[in-house]
Amino acid sequence: MKRLLSIILVITAVSAFANDGVYFTKGAFLVPTLESTISVQKEILTITIGRDDLAKVDVYYEFYNPDETKTVAMAFEATAPYNVNYSIEKNVSHPYIYDFNVEMNDNILQYRNVLIVSKSENGNKVIDNDMAPLDLSEWKHEIPDGYYDTPNALYNARLDSVIYADYGYLFEATFKPGINIVHHTYNYKMSYNIAYKYSVSYWLTPATRWANRQIDDFTLRIKNENDMDYFISDDKVFSASAFSFAEGRGDVYPFADEYGIHSTLAVGHGDGAVLEWHARNFAPQSDMDIVSIDYYLPSQSKHLNTIESKVVVTADGAQYRFIGTSGDNYLVEAQDYGLIPKSDARVETFSAENGQGILTIKNNEIVKIRKLPTTKSAVIATVRDTKGKLPVVMKCLGLVRESGYYWFKVEVDGKSGYVQEDLMVWDAVDTY
Repeated sequence: MKRLLSIILVITAVSAFANDGVYFTKGAFLVPTLESTISVQKEILTITIGRDDLAKVDVYYEFYNPDETKTVAMAFEATAPYNVNYSIEKNVSHPYIYDFNVEMNDNILQYRNVLIVSKSENGNKVIDNDMAPLDLSEWKHEIPDGYYDTPNALYNARLDSVIYADYGYLFEATFKPGINIVHHTYNYKMSYNIAYKYSVSYWLTPATRWANRQIDDFTLRIKNENDMDYFISDDKVFSASAFSFAEGRGDVYPFADEYGIHSTLAVGHGDGAVLEWHARNFAPQSDMDIVSIDYYLPSQSKHLNTIESKVVVTADGAQYRFIGTSGDNYLVEAQDYGLIPKSDARVETFSAENGQGILTIKNNEIVKIRKLPTTKSAVIATVRDTKGKLPVVMKCLGLVRESGYYWFKVEVDGKSGYVQEDLMVWDAVDTY
C-alpha cells in the first residue's frame, strides 16, 4: 500500500520587508498527507547557523509502524525562491539547496527532482495539494500577456492556464514493523534582507499530522557559527524558561516585543555554544523563526536608515536600547544585554527629527558638513572614520527636508551644520 507524505520546505519573508531582500528557503518537517498509523516517537532537530551564510539542517527521527511492512511515497517540497533572478525550467533541483540526503534504517534513499504545483504564494502557505510531478512538455515558462509572470510561473497552452511551481524531491521509503530511523540532512542559503543578516524559518506544526498528532520526544538544538546573536520567534510555542545552553556558555532572555510577539534572545559566549530545548508530547500550534538580533537593533546595520527608536530611560537618566519586556523588567541593550526593572524606568521614543540620538558615518565615506542643507552651501568641516579606531560620533540636532532631500543637523567640534541623511547611520543611544 502506498500513501503520499511530504516534507514542507518554504521560502518566507518577515512581512514588512518582503520586497526589500532575497529569500531562499524555509526549514521542513516530514509531513504525511493521509497517514493514519505511523507515529513520530522521537525527533532531534539540529540547526546550525553557518559562517558561510548556509543553514545546516540535521533531523533524526524515530517513527513507529504498528502494522505490516508498507512502502510510502514521500516527497521533500522546496518552495521556489523569489526576489532573485533565476528560471525554474533550467534545473528542476532547487538552486539554493545543497547536499540533500535521506537515510532510512541505515540505507541511503534515492530521489528524483521534479516540479510540482506550489503550495504557497509569495512565500506563504495557502493550500494543500498532491505531489504529482508537472509534465514539462506541456508546462512552459512562456507567459502570455495578461497573466502574472514570476520566475516560477508556468503556462499550459492547451489548457490556457498558468500555475506556479515549487521543487519536489521524490523518494520511496519502506517502513518495517516497529521502529524506523530516518536521518535527513541538507544545507540551504539563509534568507536575508536590509533589516537582518540572516533568518532561518522552520515549520513545526506539520508534526501534528502524524498518527499520534505530536512528537512524543522532541529536542531542538541550535548551533551558531555566526558571530551575531539571534532570537527565536516562537509565538508561545516554547516554554522560554526551558531553553538552556547544553554546550558552552550563554544567556537566555525570554521577552515580548512591542507588538506582543513572544521570543527568546540567545546570547552565546564563545565558539561551540549550543542552545537546547526539550519537550515530551510536543504538539506545536505555530512555527519558528530564528533571526539575527539586528532585526531588533537596526542601528547595527549600515544598510538601514532608521530615524526613530524606543529607548529605556532609568530614573537616574541612563539610556538603553529597548528590545522588549521580560516579566517585570525591560530587556535592553547598550554594549551588553540586560534587564532593567520597570519600576525604575520608562520607555520613550527617540527620533532624529526631535534632535535626539547620535550619528555615525556609513560605509567609511568622506562626509562633508555644510553650513546649510544644500549641496551648494559652503563646507564647514570634513569628517572620515579611521580604520581600526572608534567611529566618529556626532550629536544629532534634528532632521530637515530641503529640495526633496533629507539632511541631518549635526554638531562637530562645537559647530553646527548639515550632512546628507543617506551618508549617515542614526542611533538613539550613544554606546561608543
